[in-house]
Amino acid sequence: MAGFDFFLWHGVCLTIAWTLFALVQISTNRYMKGTNWKTHMWIHRISGLIITVVTLVFAFWALSKVGWKFLSMKPHAWAAVIVLSCVLLIVMGGVLTRSMLRRLVWNTKTALLIKRVHKIGAYSLIAVALVAIWFGIWDYRHNPKHLYDLALEWIVIAPIVLFVIIEVVYQKSLNEESKYEMTTKVQDAT
Repeated sequence: MAGFDFFLWHGVCLTIAWTLFALVQISTNRYMKGTNWKTHMWIHRISGLIITVVTLVFAFWALSKVGWKFLSMKPHAWAAVIVLSCVLLIVMGGVLTRSMLRRLVWNTKTALLIKRVHKIGAYSLIAVALVAIWFGIWDYRHNPKHLYDLALEWIVIAPIVLFVIIEVVYQKSLNEESKYEMTTKVQDAT
């Protein structure tokens, strides 16, 4: 294909996977608890599968394009190796967590520990993936073959800012107390 720029599509697809679908992952498991839980759990699973498949396909495809070398191990390659190494561990942790929580009615310490490890690992992996994306875009932009004046690597900041805004609104909604109003029975008793 004459106009196909693999590394551009590599970056676009992985950026979408680790920003849009990562936000879906967080939203379905953190902010949408209580309503349509089974539906949200399926959305969580499907978006996690999309992230995993896109990561594995484009990472191995990129490695094959560069002759299975890690480009002298630039920061993008180091972060990408971490993401590639851990993405399946996070998926297995999620499957194990859900399986244990279903089977163990009392949410034993082990199940809750695995759930916590999965959560912390997933947040950490998203952070490392965003670092990998930032450096990947930076490397692409500064490659003599693809010189761009627009600093696209800063687009990775947008989902972080969005997440912080959502989290602040969420925390504020949790901290809002409903006003206490005395009923007529309480007022009559005093």
